Amino acid sequence: MLELNDPAPVLGYDDFIYGKGESGECYITHIKVPRFVALISVSDLKPCLQEITWWDERPFGVAFDHLLTRAITVVETIVAEGENDLTQKIKQAVDLLEERFNIELHTLRDSEERMEAQAQEMVGLAEEQQFNIEKRKAAELALILSEEQLKIQISELRDSEERMELQAQELVALAEDLQAAEQEMKFLALHDALTKLPSRRLCMDRLEQAMMNDRRNKTKTAVLFIDLDGFKVVNDSLGHEAGDAVLIGVGQRLKALIRENDTVARIGGDEFVVLLNEAGQREDVALIAQEIVAELSVPFLIKNDKIKVGASIGIAISPDDGGSAKAVIRNADQSMYLIKRQGKNNYGFFSK
Repeated sequence: MLELNDPAPVLGYDDFIYGKGESGECYITHIKVPRFVALISVSDLKPCLQEITWWDERPFGVAFDHLLTRAITVVETIVAEGENDLTQKIKQAVDLLEERFNIELHTLRDSEERMEAQAQEMVGLAEEQQFNIEKRKAAELALILSEEQLKIQISELRDSEERMELQAQELVALAEDLQAAEQEMKFLALHDALTKLPSRRLCMDRLEQAMMNDRRNKTKTAVLFIDLDGFKVVNDSLGHEAGDAVLIGVGQRLKALIRENDTVARIGGDEFVVLLNEAGQREDVALIAQEIVAELSVPFLIKNDKIKVGASIGIAISPDDGGSAKAVIRNADQSMYLIKRQGKNNYGFFSK
């Protein structure tokens, strides 16, 4: 998240933008169609694209592989050449502005034109820092607000220097609010608002990436489609508040049962999907499914009420049970409904 008072390092290269967030995570953005942004992880000094978000229609086949290869090459080139210390440059620019601004405070009574020129220079310096296309709209809004606030401050500085300082603080707070709102919107675009788990969109994207890895490395990904048994009764008898508490608890229990590089997603209602990367043998997947059925059968304690639900699980394996993410999810879903018809609270593998 780019902050006006302490921006993250950002580098431009060719038609890509590369940078680091506050938490240290790296990302790369493709600014030409098809546009995307992806987090970057580094393993054994080799960068890898993760959590790719597309703004345009995602390419397929050779075009898709070529685009990701170019992105990886750009990251490697930027790391090899050394990232420019953008944070230091911005700090130097801010220090220079503060020094010049203090000089202008003492000479404002004799030269209003000089203060106006200083304000224009500050706006110009701020505009030059807008390298990140993803945050450009928010940055432009902040610049417009900054320019308007500065004009007001110039006219009022003769009577109150303290008022100008207060307005500058309000401007920083407004920029921080805008950044926080943007961060929340991005999170909710890819995550379930109730459980904070990945949404259907992010789940499908991760499954597509996993299937690409399966084809490349001859591995398999297991998709567990989970539907809660008896959840409607909870909503009807105890209300949606209790139902929401159960859904949150289910998400927490599922996350506790899988590895860190696997995925738990809520794709709607009382339906969850678990993605097991490099799943190994069917026996390993069956063991995890048994653990999930057993764990979700343990009653939830909600406001001193013991609430019991169950889980019906359909399992499909990539690439054996489908050539696309949609096909694998659909086959896992069909297997789950078969388990429902056979008595619920169990699991089963997809079979042609």
